[in-house]
Amino acid sequence: MEQRNQKIFAQLWIVLLSLCILLPLASPVKLTTLQYNVGGDVSIKGEKVVIKNFSYTGGAPDAFFYVGTSGSPADAGTIGTHVQYPAGQDRPLGAYSGQDLEFALPAGVLGSDITWVSVWCRQYSVNFGQAMLVTDAGTGTNSEQEAEPEPGAEIESESEPESGSGAGQVSWALVLSLVWASSYPA
Repeated sequence: MEQRNQKIFAQLWIVLLSLCILLPLASPVKLTTLQYNVGGDVSIKGEKVVIKNFSYTGGAPDAFFYVGTSGSPADAGTIGTHVQYPAGQDRPLGAYSGQDLEFALPAGVLGSDITWVSVWCRQYSVNFGQAMLVTDAGTGTNSEQEAEPEPGAEIESESEPESGSGAGQVSWALVLSLVWASSYPA
């Protein structure tokens, strides 16, 4: 009976640890404003990008959403994947002021693989704002350097460290926890 209680306790402990990992990683990440008042809170929900309270002045001639699975938003035009919003339309982003947006990822791009989201100007190859969704596990810092704002750009200070969706990391943590729990002697 005592061994059974120990196994149940171990399994509950694993669930609690998994939740501690899951909750911070699932929190939205603030878009860092580099130009044109880009802002909002970005998260990945399954195979969709969700941006709460999105703002953008609409002042650039050729701005679109880009997502990346590696590298940095500073190279969005070459390594990123263009995401059309609204879907089915091929025109640049217009002005937004606090709207909630949601858009599907392109075919072949998994939500668990997304490391960053950017508002990118194709015509001038400029990053107007970004959300780094994944941080280096050991340091808690972004794996790529922050983009440098243009001179005179409006910059918002961030009071909270960025955290990301980390769905792939959470999945592995849960799988490993369950494997460990099932191997615990009965």
